[in-house]
Amino acid sequence: MMDQSRLNEAIQFGKSLTETIQGIELPSDSRIDAAAVCYGMVINHFDAILLTLQNNIYASSLSLERIQLEALINGEWIRLCASEDQIESLLQKDKYPITTCKRIEQIEEKGAQTTEEWGGELKKYFDDNWKELCSYTHSSARHLLQWAAGHTIEPNYNNGELLGLLDRAERILASAIIAVATIANSSEASNKIEEIMSRKWPAISSAAMPSMIRQDMSLPLAGFHLEG
Repeated sequence: MMDQSRLNEAIQFGKSLTETIQGIELPSDSRIDAAAVCYGMVINHFDAILLTLQNNIYASSLSLERIQLEALINGEWIRLCASEDQIESLLQKDKYPITTCKRIEQIEEKGAQTTEEWGGELKKYFDDNWKELCSYTHSSARHLLQWAAGHTIEPNYNNGELLGLLDRAERILASAIIAVATIANSSEASNKIEEIMSRKWPAISSAAMPSMIRQDMSLPLAGFHLEG
């Protein structure tokens, strides 16, 4: 069962972070509108992870991490990399014009040229965890091996696995919130975000806060690992 005190901490952290961008004014064009929707979905998925954890619906909690990560990747790619033609194609055809791996490569390349630094960690996070995240989302071995334990069919997720999920979901959320404040060019929101995250992760220096939060996302999946 999920540690309630840790869950309460995550609920408060998410609430405090999202409040920093409530009602914030964003420039309006197709790029920013589409990216902002993706960041909004990151927040929704984070809330859904919390809700399912609160209600011990752990299979759904773990299945949501992939789509939360995808929403962040898509928002970053649209905001930083996509051409106007690619955005129009996405909106018209309901399909991303390049693969997820290619989108990540472009995000990393663009970030290296600006202050939007990922330092290779988005790609590392994807490479290290994507197979397992897909397994959760598609009801594959990660779920099957944990439900079919012994002589009963019931969930058997360990606490370390759930805590790992929560840690990563918080970092994905933080990256999306940082992106929204960046789009808005709001020093007020940025200062509030920095204060909240400095309390959460005191080891990270304030000067390096945006990039280091992103670079600290690359945590291994907790819990058991599949053989082979």
